[in-house]
Amino acid sequence: GKGGKGKGGKGKGGKGKAGAKVVIEPHRHEGVFVSKGKDDSLVTKNMVPGESVYGEKRLVAEKEDSEEKTEYRVWNPFRSKL
Repeated sequence: GKGGKGKGGKGKGGKGKAGAKVVIEPHRHEGVFVSKGKDDSLVTKNMVPGESVYGEKRLVAEKEDSEEKTEYRVWNPFRSKL
């Protein structure tokens, strides 16, 4: 069939790749970033790219000047211990 590979990627971080432009800016607190796009949210850098601990959303940002990709986890205040 046609295009069978790209459809099963739900929950694997596939949302951020397909077009929605997301700008990641540093927050005033070290290690925290602000994702500006369709949904503004707080994100943290993922130390283990590809891994999701509790099913949180992940964003992959690509640097404009290189092919380097950085993965971020969206912070969910309802799962936080703070």
